[in-house]
Amino acid sequence: MTVNTRVVGLALMISGVLVLTSSSYAGTVVDQSGPNSGAGGIAGDGGNTYGVGWSQTQAYENVSVSATLLYGGSYFGSTSGDFEAFLSTSYGVGATAFATQTISVPTTVTSPTTYLLFSGLTLGPGDYYLTIAATDTSSNPAWETSSGTIVLGSGVTYLGNAQSIGADLSAPYQSFGGFGGATPLEFTVTGDPTPEPGTWGFVFAGLALACLKRRRPGSPARQSSPSA
Repeated sequence: MTVNTRVVGLALMISGVLVLTSSSYAGTVVDQSGPNSGAGGIAGDGGNTYGVGWSQTQAYENVSVSATLLYGGSYFGSTSGDFEAFLSTSYGVGATAFATQTISVPTTVTSPTTYLLFSGLTLGPGDYYLTIAATDTSSNPAWETSSGTIVLGSGVTYLGNAQSIGADLSAPYQSFGGFGGATPLEFTVTGDPTPEPGTWGFVFAGLALACLKRRRPGSPARQSSPSA
């Protein structure tokens, strides 16, 4: 059976382009959104903090991370729902955060509100942990919980959640002893999947094959006729 080199080349190019095109749209990494089902308080007075974790097998660009919170009420005289969000690749003693963000939540925000915590990130394959804690002992934010089903992107695993009481608010992720809790805290992570290096190989290989000029074996070279 004769294989048409140009057809094979075009097929490889089209396959590669389709993969690259699909990778250019933001996709879901983790989506644990509503319906809302209640809120878990994060009172700074007790050094209370929560975290969620996930693992991904591929890289994402333009990553955004958001969570749903509100003011948790006047717990021991709390005057705001201000909180600080941390992203880290590990937890426990010695862990460090590679991104932090402070969010102001006034006492008037008593309904679940989605806050954009981070954007424009590039996250490679690995484990990631989002920790949220009150900014100080006078703050009482509340992290909303969901009754919905979690949605995970390809190659993504949800690692569960963790809670700690009496945490150091400057580095609360260091106080976690482990993840695996089932409290469905509302958060969403989206990003653009980064194409695998092999995808470009398909495109270039296809281009090379499509440009080849095939000559039948034994065909003589064409000669010009002598002028009369």
